[in-house]
Amino acid sequence: MITVTPTDQGRVDVEIEGTITKEDMQVFLEQLSTVAEGMEHGHMLFKVTDFHWPSLGAVGFELSHFGQFLRAYKHFERAAVVCHKSWIRKVGEWEGHLFSWISIRAFTPEEEALAIHWLEHGDREQAA
Repeated sequence: MITVTPTDQGRVDVEIEGTITKEDMQVFLEQLSTVAEGMEHGHMLFKVTDFHWPSLGAVGFELSHFGQFLRAYKHFERAAVVCHKSWIRKVGEWEGHLFSWISIRAFTPEEEALAIHWLEHGDREQAA
């Protein structure tokens, strides 16, 4: 299941848990596209819990609608992936290399507050 929740801070919280189906991906794309429309320099917080591999239909849907996902993702400049599984955090950060316009960082669940702080403030405090 994928849940999309917009916040007042220009952030979209995306919670991912369980096995992701084709239907989940369809709803996710619709909700993300709607929320992203009109948003500039947005932030995304991905919280991944109890993750299972996506179904083949979900993977096929994502690949066949990749352009629509890219158009939605273009509205965001930072994304944080919060998950207790290190391999998911590594994959999330690796995706940041594929999408040059978005900075993606990964955090453990214990670092969720740090992830939100980074989304809101970026690296400004480190530069000061």
